[in-house]
Amino acid sequence: MELSMYCVTCGHEVKQKNAIKHMEKCFAKAERDMSFAGAFKSLIGDAICDHYNTYNKSYCKRLRVVCTEHSKEPKVCALTVTITEDSAWLS
Repeated sequence: MELSMYCVTCGHEVKQKNAIKHMEKCFAKAERDMSFAGAFKSLIGDAICDHYNTYNKSYCKRLRVVCTEHSKEPKVCALTVTITEDSAWLS
């Protein structure tokens, strides 16, 4: 007996062995259909994708590290915080 579950994005029933792959593709497709656009280029620097779309004359406003539509390589964004006893905000 093969276990199945429901996709949290589309609601379809998927086999457990295919669930992760399906959910990743399904979420990426749903996110692509959402609008994250603006009329002006960002002044923040390299944090925003800012890919120019000539069709609707707008700039992509997703964070560059999570923009799956304009980046071929998966990226990981991580922040390491070290807390010590003599940290000023702990006092």
